[in-house]
Amino acid sequence: MDRILVKRFEKPNDPVRVLVVGFPGLGLVGATAARMLLQEDGPEAGLALSFHPYSLMGNVRSSRSAMTTMQAVRLRHKPLSEPKGGILILTATSQPPEDLQYELAWAVISETKLLGCTTILTLGGYQTPSVTSSRRVYFCSNDLRSYRISTKLGFEIFEGPITGAAGVFAGVGKFMGLSGGCMLGETSGDGTPDGAAAAAVVSALMAFLRPNSHINDHGDIVQNMRRGRHLDSLS
Repeated sequence: MDRILVKRFEKPNDPVRVLVVGFPGLGLVGATAARMLLQEDGPEAGLALSFHPYSLMGNVRSSRSAMTTMQAVRLRHKPLSEPKGGILILTATSQPPEDLQYELAWAVISETKLLGCTTILTLGGYQTPSVTSSRRVYFCSNDLRSYRISTKLGFEIFEGPITGAAGVFAGVGKFMGLSGGCMLGETSGDGTPDGAAAAAVVSALMAFLRPNSHINDHGDIVQNMRRGRHLDSLS
């Protein structure tokens, strides 16, 4: 992990049990879902950690406010009433390079375990020839308890490879003892942000994390998506 610089900001006061990973990918489902979660009602998400792979530190740009910025993977803490302690949300402006994904996953999960993390949920898109109006959610479990929760909620199962960082982070998470898994929203993958698929994933995620919640109890998130708030910077 000597190729990744970790910068620490504000440590959450209480243990945070859940890490959510939402990177740009198929239909931008994971990244859009992460933005929706960050903009949920309640206290604003605070920056906890940023990860700077040395190979990306040469990508220096000037922001709209004429400030120097470097590409980074950022971990924010979103306080929520449930689950207790809120959630950690990992975002980036692009998919991490393939040769760094395993190393980055190990670095991120090592740091989040120090914050109390025991569950990882990676978000993304699942391409199908045709999509349903309600957008099905597919789930691959790291453990038996997560599998039972997902089947109770009616998530679809699938067989085959999980491409991109969503699969790498879920797999490394399982290797490092985290429950959870990979949650994918049905999408055509036509290259545009699929807000409907992202909203379905967010509703499924909240139902997964809140046993007394219903999968359709999060209409406010969909409204925010329709207003275009998910198009803000994902970094």
